Amino acid sequence: MHVYIPAFAFHPKCGHFRIIHLAYVDDLLLLSRGDVSSVALVMKCLNEFGEMAWLRVNLLKSNRYMASIDGYVRQQILELTGFSAGNLPVCYLGVPLAARRLRFSDYDILVDALTAKINSWPRHSLSYAEKIELIRSILQGMECFWFSILPIPNGMIDVIKALCKKFV
Repeated sequence: MHVYIPAFAFHPKCGHFRIIHLAYVDDLLLLSRGDVSSVALVMKCLNEFGEMAWLRVNLLKSNRYMASIDGYVRQQILELTGFSAGNLPVCYLGVPLAARRLRFSDYDILVDALTAKINSWPRHSLSYAEKIELIRSILQGMECFWFSILPIPNGMIDVIKALCKKFV
């Protein structure tokens, strides 16, 4: 059942799917349009839930992220939430989150993580089969995690292949 609440507006990229939150372990991302009434309603619901569950939002660990929001509205939302202003892009679970399409350089986080894994393995004492198995199980697992979240440009796939070939 969908309830219509006139004070709330979905984030522009989430309205079609009616997404208002994403949760992972003990993290919660609340999504709304960047207007004062929508954010006020989200904060009201969050506070009511906190009172019922005897929980409080940890303001030291909470941030708000906004893109394309004017200064006055931005300031009102900051005051309304009490959250620190976070800057985009932000890295969450090793993946960059941004309000714009990711640039090729934003994928350097993945390349750096793959390179760190490769550099932690003993090159000279591993057989060819062991190297292939490490690439298949570890590096491709990391790559698949990214693929499940973001499209990876073909040029970046070529960089990853080159890393793997160099290791073997």
